[in-house]
Amino acid sequence: MKQRLLSILLAATAVTVAVMAQTTGDWLYHARFSGSGIQSVIDTKDQVYYLANNNLFRYDKSTAENEAINHRNYLSDVYVTDIYYNHDRDYLVVCYDNYNIDVLFDDNRVVNMPELKNASMTSEKTINDVTFADGAIVMATAFGYIRFDDDKFQVASSRNLGVSVASAAIVGERLVLSIGDKLYYGAANRYFETLSSLSSIDLASGKLLPIDGNRVFINNDVLSCVTLGETPSVSKVLDASPSLLQPAHDGFIASIKYAEYYYTIDATTLAATRVSASQGMYSCAPAGDGTVWALTVDGLHRAADAEGFIKPNSYNIETTPYYLAYNESQGKLYLSATTDNAVLPLADRGALTEVYTYDGSRWQDVTPEGVPANGSGNHRLVFCPNAPNTYFFSTRVGGICRVTDGKVTAVFNSDNSPVKYMRELAFDREGSLWAIDPYGNTASTAPVMVLPRDKVLAATVSATDWVTPTIANIGGRSIKRGALVLGQGGNMVFSPGDFQEAITIWAPDASTHAPRNSARYTELLDQDNQAFQWNYVYCLTADRDGLVWMGSSSGVVSFNPAQAYNRDFRINHIKVPRNDGTGTADYLLDGMDVYCIAVDGSNRKWIGTGGNGLFLVSADGSQVISQFNTSNSYIPGDVIYDVCCNTSSNSVYVMTDKGLAEFISDAGGGGEVQMDELFIYPNPVRPDYNGLVTITGLADNSIVKIADSSGLVIKQLKSSGGTVTWDACGNDGNRVSTGVYFVIASHSDNGGNNNKQAIGKLMIIK
Repeated sequence: MKQRLLSILLAATAVTVAVMAQTTGDWLYHARFSGSGIQSVIDTKDQVYYLANNNLFRYDKSTAENEAINHRNYLSDVYVTDIYYNHDRDYLVVCYDNYNIDVLFDDNRVVNMPELKNASMTSEKTINDVTFADGAIVMATAFGYIRFDDDKFQVASSRNLGVSVASAAIVGERLVLSIGDKLYYGAANRYFETLSSLSSIDLASGKLLPIDGNRVFINNDVLSCVTLGETPSVSKVLDASPSLLQPAHDGFIASIKYAEYYYTIDATTLAATRVSASQGMYSCAPAGDGTVWALTVDGLHRAADAEGFIKPNSYNIETTPYYLAYNESQGKLYLSATTDNAVLPLADRGALTEVYTYDGSRWQDVTPEGVPANGSGNHRLVFCPNAPNTYFFSTRVGGICRVTDGKVTAVFNSDNSPVKYMRELAFDREGSLWAIDPYGNTASTAPVMVLPRDKVLAATVSATDWVTPTIANIGGRSIKRGALVLGQGGNMVFSPGDFQEAITIWAPDASTHAPRNSARYTELLDQDNQAFQWNYVYCLTADRDGLVWMGSSSGVVSFNPAQAYNRDFRINHIKVPRNDGTGTADYLLDGMDVYCIAVDGSNRKWIGTGGNGLFLVSADGSQVISQFNTSNSYIPGDVIYDVCCNTSSNSVYVMTDKGLAEFISDAGGGGEVQMDELFIYPNPVRPDYNGLVTITGLADNSIVKIADSSGLVIKQLKSSGGTVTWDACGNDGNRVSTGVYFVIASHSDNGGNNNKQAIGKLMIIK
């Protein structure tokens, strides 16, 4: 068993990861940090690593640079589950949810150890814990343990024990394993066929941390010390279970995440001292200057400093980041949280509304005050066409909110509207707001209500101001799902979104809002008179021609809603020719869950799926231009919650189950003409140069973004003529640190045509 597993693991060799330069058609990754998501902090002599929301960050003490460390700059994978630091060898072990492993050195060299990820095994491969010994990384897994050689960073030995090992450590000359209700130990240089070959004592499982050559901590319900020998002894150190236990400057430091204190532990006597502090996690480097660093809800800071909190430039949504919307007039992306919805029917029912904006450079918390505390989260933001500084959203159970200039200016509930649970909102072409409650078709409530255009921004609105047109059979069985869109000719399309429910299409009268025509379909006929059926409709999106694209559990189709009232109404079940000489074609994304669809400046479609990544297709869908997944791109996840396009800068924002990414597309409003080559000088910028960096080769009024090696935009500029200058300072006004920076220039004319784009690279030495 040992030899078989070892051979499987050794089949993959250690790989050094190189930092890749960013190019047009490439990705930026937007990290997330929230107080509720803090996971670990590790102080080292020169840097502090911290983990939050499965995103890794690093603070450099000498330069005060605070950067996100991710798969777009140094790492080889995305979703970090835990981090461990070897203070003797100065490297960080990074573990991922897919069992991949990286070793990150302080000089940014990265060694990938993919053996466990690539191992073909029927048993679970979860990494439970990591400890260090002389020349070894010892990893406890769901099947046994692995010992890596930390000179070659390859598997030295491994054991498939058929049981989950909570922790494994080499203590002096002994191998120690914590499994179930026993602690096993034996000579580290011997091969043990079975667990019964090892000595054991009864002791509940927990994480291990070697103290010296004869003692080891075990952290289970309490923190104890096990002294090994002929007759091992166990003594309690803390009557608590630390969330994080690490070696420190003068012994050890134990954090209890939700307590207002931490403990320092003497290395010799193991006497524990309680230190009052904020709730969070604490670390103090063994080779450092004795400073204790804290990671709390307010960010990273020196524990003794009541101020000086360090937070990354990131979105800090506490619950589930989900909905995307781009406000062209403001030049900002809006990202909001969610309550339960069509894709995540059990997501954060008790959530509060959270809204962040991104202007291409900085994230900002713009969560409006005044949202009903009992609203239980929000649904999609809808911008008012006549007042782009105003948006609306429905809460789960607290009514509809109107937000102007970042403040709630109205809440529409049972006091001033016919509302019950309004799920879907959309503006018609007259500027009136439609609200539909898929669950509201009862004797006492109306499933559809309209706030006329002249009342949309009114200071005072009463229930009688709303119009409640009757649209037959529009209700549904859930407030979790639904989609509403305005299509060609002012026709509106709605789906309740629940299991095998119909879509309804109607043409509202501009003055009365009553339907002039309406149609209801439980299945649709395509161009070949074949029935198109679905279990769930996830999204409805209108393209630049007013055609409605419907994403469902059966793939994607498109149709003209203005034709829905005709007896010969047919949809386009989009076909993609195989171009193999057979004359055959396949239905676009046939059978896939299509969760979201966005339209770019060229009317191309960006289609997000429920596990197959993101697709870019031509305007009519007959050509798949690109598919992006975690195997062939830097997209962080294959489950796409939402996608939206910024046609001004050609960025495409993609919210996945593993985080938010920005794709720098070649999509424009028309021709895709490349900008002339950028000229950046001086380059490199040396320490004795204090002047401006000049960037030429631009189109007039180009947007120029400066991004660091992690993809974080630290400055955004606008050119005058073909040139722009930069003072080499970030948004905080401080000169940037030594490193490679990317200059990303884009330009579109006022009509959204003649798109131009270029990217250059700049080295700064501070």
